[in-house]
Amino acid sequence: MRNNLPAVVSALATFILLAIIGFLMVVAQIIALNGVIDQSKASTSIGMGFLCQSLSILLASIFAGWFANTLIMKFDWNRTAAVIASVIIGTLLGAAISLISVVLSIPMAGIR
Repeated sequence: MRNNLPAVVSALATFILLAIIGFLMVVAQIIALNGVIDQSKASTSIGMGFLCQSLSILLASIFAGWFANTLIMKFDWNRTAAVIASVIIGTLLGAAISLISVVLSIPMAGIR
């Protein structure tokens, strides 16, 4: 029988960790765009970065839940080890995608 508790725990833990990381990245982006003269370009860049980060948080959380179930069911891992591994992998994946989205949102808004 399939138990979804490890998947829910890993998805929720990944979501919380990535929400904290995403908040820190938005704050860093606001600080980085502090000297931009055109306010609308800075707002566009922050908005695009926030949207991409939100999508990456959701995708990484879904991946972490799926990965925990895969490790438990297919590879017969311990539940605790599978949750820890999936949270670490999901958080690293989501943080990397969030960082890329922040870096790409600045030139996409037309800021040089």
